Amino acid sequence: MNTIDIQAIFGKDYNEFSEIDPFNPQNKVSGYISRKPTEFYGALIITHINDKPVNSQLIMGSPKMHYPFQTMQDGSRKYNFPIAKYIEAYEKIDGCVSFETKILLVDGTYQKIGKLYERVVNGEKIKILNYDFNTKEVVIDTIITAVRKFLNGTFVKVKCRGNHDHSGNFTVNCTSNHKFYTEKGWKEAGELLVGDRVFRYMEHSLPFVVYEMVKGCILGDGILYKQNLMGNARFEISQCQNHREYIELILKILKDLVNAPIDILHKNCSDGWNRQTQYRVRTKQSAAFNKLYEEMYSKRDFRKLDLTPISLAFWYMDDGSLCKSTKQRPRAMLHTQGFSDKEIGGLSYALRLKGIDSTIETVEGYKVIVTRADASDKFFSLISPYIPKSMHYKLPESYRVEKSYFEQININMEQDIDLCDVIGIEPSIKRKHQYDLHTNNGNYFANDYLVHNTNILSYSYSDGDNQFTTFKTRLRPFLTPGRFGDFLGMWREVATDYFTEIEREMDRSNCNLSFELFGSRNTHLIVYDEPLTFKLLFGVTNEGKILSPTQLKNPDLPILEPMQVIDKDYALNYEATQKELQSKLKELDDGYYAGMEGTVWYLQTPDGKCIQLKNKPETIETIHFTQGLSISKNSIIATCWNAFENTDTLTLDFIAQLLLEEFPQHQIDANHILIHKCIQFVTEEAQFKAEVLNAYKTTGMNILLQKTDVMRQLSTKFPKNKMKKVYSIIAKG
Repeated sequence: MNTIDIQAIFGKDYNEFSEIDPFNPQNKVSGYISRKPTEFYGALIITHINDKPVNSQLIMGSPKMHYPFQTMQDGSRKYNFPIAKYIEAYEKIDGCVSFETKILLVDGTYQKIGKLYERVVNGEKIKILNYDFNTKEVVIDTIITAVRKFLNGTFVKVKCRGNHDHSGNFTVNCTSNHKFYTEKGWKEAGELLVGDRVFRYMEHSLPFVVYEMVKGCILGDGILYKQNLMGNARFEISQCQNHREYIELILKILKDLVNAPIDILHKNCSDGWNRQTQYRVRTKQSAAFNKLYEEMYSKRDFRKLDLTPISLAFWYMDDGSLCKSTKQRPRAMLHTQGFSDKEIGGLSYALRLKGIDSTIETVEGYKVIVTRADASDKFFSLISPYIPKSMHYKLPESYRVEKSYFEQININMEQDIDLCDVIGIEPSIKRKHQYDLHTNNGNYFANDYLVHNTNILSYSYSDGDNQFTTFKTRLRPFLTPGRFGDFLGMWREVATDYFTEIEREMDRSNCNLSFELFGSRNTHLIVYDEPLTFKLLFGVTNEGKILSPTQLKNPDLPILEPMQVIDKDYALNYEATQKELQSKLKELDDGYYAGMEGTVWYLQTPDGKCIQLKNKPETIETIHFTQGLSISKNSIIATCWNAFENTDTLTLDFIAQLLLEEFPQHQIDANHILIHKCIQFVTEEAQFKAEVLNAYKTTGMNILLQKTDVMRQLSTKFPKNKMKKVYSIIAKG
């Protein structure tokens, strides 16, 4: 068994860890993580898997980037660029929409973004409706700033068809790099394809999770029905007494759609199979169910049925069983007694469209669908995050997760989001200006469509027989949901569809991949236009070699935007870029800034090495790279919020460790009192926010509809002088 001398590599500055890998929940991984501010910063040494020793594995972390200069006592700079063949510069960009684009206001009316721009620059505080990705609901937000600039790029016209009731067709004119939120995350307008589905604000719609759960249950034991043709539909499902926990999960997800608690039915009556108690959940009649009613019962053509992982999970939990055999891997069987042969064939076809091949077999005189052995792994991988412990007996042991998705989220019935089909993309008429808005949640509804940086490292490890891919932040061995930031959930939200490509690139380049997770939902110093997205920064081998985005060029992974290749006058180009970045930076309230945080420079040396350098606007650089002994309060506070990526409890030692990325030890020592005060401030702010949101949750009300009642109830729990802040926290989510 190979071992590694930990102290020889990490010195004395490391922590021991033993944690469950959330991406491979069957593995408890143990080892050591370096806190040493060198090339081993955040590196791991893995020594045990499931308490069994393995060959020690060194996993390099994301190395720090550096400024290419020293600041002299007189304030001048002494540049120290290494000898280079050339430098590749990369930047981030944002997209905008046209003057006529209508923005959804808080009162439900619309106004053109060009008119809103004029009102905002004249000092008006305008409230709009936008989407909170944390609470999964439409919320009230305030426009922080409005931007108008000369057109940079081309405008396109995105045409979409509504899928809800008779919502018709809608159009958005925007720059080709403006982002829309789709089923697969954020996509630029120029990347949209006919058939893509984008999010749109709609009244009387079901949240995505509820819609997909009910769809899956209809394929199983549930039913949607109308008491008359002109009325609204309602949903009903019954389960045996052994499935009480499962029926309680369904009740939790349906939430406000249910008036009464679980009904007890048919007590001690035979249901045809067993003689036992039945539990029933029945919803209110609601227009929110009508679209799904039409989809599932009007034509019964299941070939076009969109089976998502959630709908598959509930179909399987309702009417599925695990097929075990000594000759084959475990397979999934879906019982289809209530369907015609044509409908069963359609369901099998719908599964095939999701990459799940199956056969139709006859068992005890009834038709069933059985996944093929090769497709069963994919099927179980898709549904396993949504299967609670009470249903684990239907899963192979290797797919049973400790905590299901539904134990980690809060479903809100006031989401009002619909999915609309993209039916066309074409060039738009020429325009002089482009417009954009900055909000707290980082998004807004443009013509009804939903249009803080965390480093995430992908790496792999082995138990001797199998290789596993997972993800970490800088100073944690794995991504985890914390009290003040669900980095695991955010990463899964934006990156799940890319996991196969990430593994492929890791194998091709034989390296770990470093990503930046950023957006307005992950706030640091910069307020971004998009709520949440990510970019590939670089690759790093476990020998410490850096690979630039050019060396990793994979068309299926989002990378930073290439800016220029520089082969001379490095210092002049550096300062010119910095001035351009500074000219686009705008200070907002509470110490935040709108604009571009900076550029990344990858210096390629003659001997084949890649050195990373950072170039930031002067304002941001001043915060990060302060002269003398003073460290700015903003920089410390930003570091404290950033620390929640790695811990739920802020300590002086931990914040000092993070500050070592930017400041020398003597400078940190000189500011220990200010650091302590900033820790106390951020901790109190985070705790107060958590208390407010928890108290709001217990009210069971929606502040958009019942503001007076909500605030009256909360006024009994919080001081009067804090109520304005309480409302602001709830409105922002």
